[in-house]
Amino acid sequence: MNILDLFEGLKLIHLYGVLVGLVFGGLVGLFKYVVLWRRFFIKLSLPEQQSNIDVEEVGNVSKNKSDGNAIMKRMLISYVINVVALVAVLLVRNKIPFEFVSTAIGTAIGLSVSGRFFPLHKILKSD
Repeated sequence: MNILDLFEGLKLIHLYGVLVGLVFGGLVGLFKYVVLWRRFFIKLSLPEQQSNIDVEEVGNVSKNKSDGNAIMKRMLISYVINVVALVAVLLVRNKIPFEFVSTAIGTAIGLSVSGRFFPLHKILKSD
C-alpha cells in the first residue's frame, strides 16, 4: 500500500477549499484580535498610575471588577463574529468554486487557531 493511495479519492478542489477557508478564518480571527482583544490586553498590562491617564487612548476598560464584564462582552461579540463568518461562507456556497464543506471546515479551523495564536505573545511575555 502506497501513501498516495490514501489520497486517491481526494480532489484538489477540497484542498483549495480548506486553504481558502483557513485564510478567511485567519483574517477574521486577526480582525477580532485587533478590534476586540488588543486594547484589553494593553490596558491590563499598563501600571496602575498609567492606566488612569491613558483610559481614552487604550479603551474603556478598568482594572477592577468590570474586567470580568468586559471579558464577557468581548467573548460574546467574538462568538457573534465567528457565527457571522460561518454564515458568510454558507451564503456564498453557490458562488465559490470550491467544495462548501471543506471551505466551512477550513474557516472553522482558521477561526479557532487564530483565536489561540494571536494572544500567544502575551502568554509568552508573562513567563
